[in-house]
Amino acid sequence: MKKVVILTPFYIPSVGGAETFAYELYKESCKCAITCVITLPEKMQLEFKKNPFSGTGIKQLLQIFPKLLSVAVKANNKINFDTIHALGLNAAAVGLILKWLYRKKLIVTVLALYDFDGRSLISRMTRFILNRADMIFSEGETGKKDLINAGVKPAKIKTFNHWVDQDIFRPCYNHDKYLKVIFIGRAIPIKGISIIHKLREKLMSTDVVFSIVENIGYEYLPAFYKWADVLIVPSMYSEGFVRVVAEGASAGLAVLTSNCGALPEMVKDFGVTCNPCVKEFEDFLTDWHKNRRALYSLQKKSARYAKKHFNASNARSMIDEY
Repeated sequence: MKKVVILTPFYIPSVGGAETFAYELYKESCKCAITCVITLPEKMQLEFKKNPFSGTGIKQLLQIFPKLLSVAVKANNKINFDTIHALGLNAAAVGLILKWLYRKKLIVTVLALYDFDGRSLISRMTRFILNRADMIFSEGETGKKDLINAGVKPAKIKTFNHWVDQDIFRPCYNHDKYLKVIFIGRAIPIKGISIIHKLREKLMSTDVVFSIVENIGYEYLPAFYKWADVLIVPSMYSEGFVRVVAEGASAGLAVLTSNCGALPEMVKDFGVTCNPCVKEFEDFLTDWHKNRRALYSLQKKSARYAKKHFNASNARSMIDEY
C-alpha cells in the first residue's frame, strides 16, 4: 500500500474547518493507503489560536514554517512515505522542502481565498511554491481563479468539493413556532458577528431565536445542527468554501450567506445569498418565519443537494492522486 503523510499546521482536537477537513481526509485516506498526520504540537497550536491570523502573510509564514519543518523532518526519520499531502500554503512551503530532500510526490490543497494580485511578495512566493508541486486542489472555480491570479499554472490545479460524514450530519426536522438560527465559527468582525448581534436585537420581540456556537469540538456539532432551522454565514470578506455550509446543508438546514468570496458559488444551487448588511438578512429571516412553506422547501433542497454533492466520494479525486 502507498504511504501518505498529511501535513497540516492545525489538527484536531484544535477546533476549526481546516482541522475538521484534515481529519475527514485522514479517515478516507486510511481506507486505501497507510496514512499518518504530521502537525504542530497541540500546545503550539493553542498558542497560534490565541492570536489567529487573517489570511496569509510573511509574518505567519515565518512563525509557522520553521516549527512545522522541524517536526516534519524528525518524523521522516521514522516514516518512509511516498506522498506528501500539504494542507494550506504554510504546509505547502514545508512540503516543497520535503519534496526536494526526499524526492517525494507533493500534493497541495488550498483551503482559503487570498485575493492574489500576482505582484505582491506573497503572490510571488505562492507562485514559486505551488508551481513546483505535482498537483494542487482548490475549493471550486473561485479558488482556482485566485490561484491563477497568483501565477499558478492552470494545468496543475484541480477543483474539489468538501464532504461530510452523512451518517452524523443528517436531516432532523423539528419544527415548532420558533425560527431557530445558528451561527457556527469564530465570533470576530470579519465573520460578520456584528450582523448577528444586531439581528438578535432587532428580532428580540419575535419568535426568531439565535445561537452563536464557537470553540465547539467536532463531535458535538451534530447536536447543534439538529436544534436549528437556518444556518447563517454573514462573512464580510473574501471567504473560501465554508465547511459549515456543507455540514448545515447535510443536516437539512436552510442556508443563508453573504455574497462575499466563494460563498455564492458554493450555495448557488440550494442556498440564498445577500449583501452583508443587517436589513437584507433580516428580510429573509422575517419572511421565513412567516412563510414556513418556503423555509421547509429550502431545507429539503439543501438536504437533497448535500446528499449528492457533499458525500465522501468527493475525497476520491484527491486519494486517486496518491
